[in-house]
Amino acid sequence: MEKFALWLVMNYYDVAMWISSVSGWKFTLLESMQKRCLFLEHAVEVMGLSNVDVVCDRAEVSFV
Repeated sequence: MEKFALWLVMNYYDVAMWISSVSGWKFTLLESMQKRCLFLEHAVEVMGLSNVDVVCDRAEVSFV
């Protein structure tokens, strides 16, 4: 489980670094699980990613 958690954090970090390097674009992260959504909201805030919105919902509900 520790390896998976580390891999997950590294992947989120890589994505966050790429997002922060793209100016002028807006990103929406869609996550249905509340626990992951809280993590993403916290990560976006800590990293200062002003061009990222986190939506806590299911795709079937959000894009209908």
